[in-house]
Amino acid sequence: MDSVKWLERIEVLTAPDQSFFTTHRYLRDTNTTSGGEDNRVGPVQIKSIIVQPVEAAVIRGPAIAIGGYAWAGRETISRVEVTVDRGKSWQRSQLLTDSQPFGWVPWGLLWERAQPGVQSISVRAFGESSEVQPPTRNIARLDKYELNYYHQVSFKVTA
Repeated sequence: MDSVKWLERIEVLTAPDQSFFTTHRYLRDTNTTSGGEDNRVGPVQIKSIIVQPVEAAVIRGPAIAIGGYAWAGRETISRVEVTVDRGKSWQRSQLLTDSQPFGWVPWGLLWERAQPGVQSISVRAFGESSEVQPPTRNIARLDKYELNYYHQVSFKVTA
């Protein structure tokens, strides 16, 4: 779902692809997967990430610039929200460019009243059809694909 940047060509096939990656790698693996179900990794899932601040950063407060990117596959991103209080409330961030299908959109938010100490922030994105990132990953998943649950970063704020 994340590797379209490596696309070199498109071929139209008359039967399911039997290449190594589609038969052995890009598969949803769960502790409940049966041999008969289609477990191929599918379309891009809605996702957002925090790139600023980075994990374990030490930042002088109280105003903290928070930012990152979001995408929603063939949809566009309608909004990105950030929580600074472990999900009790969510603040809408600003989309810094127009969202386009199949593209990342940068977002940003200025947190003006960060308190000194270790802080944790999380982010979630919404698509144009109101699809939203899940807060956690399905615990049955054993693979490393489609990691689209809320992204969280912890850092230290100094006075």
